[in-house]
Amino acid sequence: TASIRDMTDASWVKTSVTTGTQFIVSQRDSTNTEGQWNFFVNDGKLIFYTEKFGQGSFVESDSSLADGEWHHVGVSQNGDTYTFYLDGVEDGSVTSGTAIPYGRPAGAIGYNRRDAESYFNGSIDEVAVWNTGLSASDFAELYNAGAGQQYPF
Repeated sequence: TASIRDMTDASWVKTSVTTGTQFIVSQRDSTNTEGQWNFFVNDGKLIFYTEKFGQGSFVESDSSLADGEWHHVGVSQNGDTYTFYLDGVEDGSVTSGTAIPYGRPAGAIGYNRRDAESYFNGSIDEVAVWNTGLSASDFAELYNAGAGQQYPF
């Protein structure tokens, strides 16, 4: 069994769809015994969902990003605190959720691989997943790197 640890998901996305579910990146399997996670847009807002042994929880960002423009989006888990970032700035933080082990196979970018649905209706670029929780300054650097500044890592 994998140990529970912090993690971060980030990418650039562009969509104008304000309804429905669109997966950005996920790790899903059919058993849920080791845990699964999904980072997606639902009705224009960022959602991070975790599930382990059939127990799941959703956490949601504050702002809508469905405006047809490119946005750098991310979620960072540090312990049981989940923090969303939009364009290098914190966009909501929640202390809740189901901590799970990460690293299972069956990952996908741009759709729900397990159920073959929830395709991303827009563009996705520079998807990254870390096995640590990134900080607010890390997200500011990632966002600025996409704006023509040298990538610092």
